[in-house]
Amino acid sequence: MTIIERITAELNRRGVKQKTLCEACGISPSTFSTWVKINPPGIPSEYVPTIAGMFDMSCDELLTGQESAALTEDESRLVNMFRDLGWEGKQVVLAVAIQEHRSLDNAGNTSNVGNTFNP
Repeated sequence: MTIIERITAELNRRGVKQKTLCEACGISPSTFSTWVKINPPGIPSEYVPTIAGMFDMSCDELLTGQESAALTEDESRLVNMFRDLGWEGKQVVLAVAIQEHRSLDNAGNTSNVGNTFNP
């Protein structure tokens, strides 16, 4: 399914008129009609956030048709802690993570089942 097919399906599902979408994006109805007719693989990127917001979905979901995987609580905490580190701290964390990943690969264990982060 192309992005135009996803957009038109969402318009129909939600009962939103094409005119409303065009006004929100600042495009003419004839521009949208042309998109529908030629069904391009993509649309200009500046319209993606506005359209995704209209449909209460992420840009990724609008572009690909698949929801983004949400971070777990532990992953979110780890990301936030990493962001708080200075450059040197980030380099240390990355080096350790790379080393750990390589040792898992060498051991043939790439599964993360049972690995939890709980400082």
